Amino acid sequence: AVVSTQSGHYGRGSGCWLTALPLKRFGYSLNKIEFRDALYLRYGWEIPNTPFHCACGERNNVNHTLICKKGGYVSMRHNNIRDLNAELQREVCRDVVTEPALIPLDNEEIVGTNADRAAPDVSSRGLWSTFERTFFDVCVTHPNSPTYDKKDMEQIYKAHEMRKKEKSTDCDSALIPLL
Repeated sequence: AVVSTQSGHYGRGSGCWLTALPLKRFGYSLNKIEFRDALYLRYGWEIPNTPFHCACGERNNVNHTLICKKGGYVSMRHNNIRDLNAELQREVCRDVVTEPALIPLDNEEIVGTNADRAAPDVSSRGLWSTFERTFFDVCVTHPNSPTYDKKDMEQIYKAHEMRKKEKSTDCDSALIPLL
């Protein structure tokens, strides 16, 4: 039987999590509630026992939970990706730092809402060449959001990649967006 999902934003291999070995050391094991919730998310169904209101005061639903930066899972998902990236880099690079401090500005100005806190998520040395410092910036997106209804996955990723690269045009080191 073919089951259609709420949106067409699932690409090839997106169901691999269903056949992955449940290895706890890699975080691949789900208890029955987590498995149920994952299936509900996959098919765009409302998850049972979700609080009616979010911490931000808005009406809570699956879409809001995946996009709200105050009470949703955006920060948790972002930090999990950041930490996994740093852990993997420690196996092959040197001087791996999460949320590294950047060199202070001298009479320069960064435009943006968080300019005073602007920082990449991970930096390391030795990825491309021995002493070169490379920066990584994580971007978490919710492709099933109504915002992206008319876009395919490639367009969504390209837009986020371009936005991240525009923010780093003045950077002397390599910045790699992780989408």
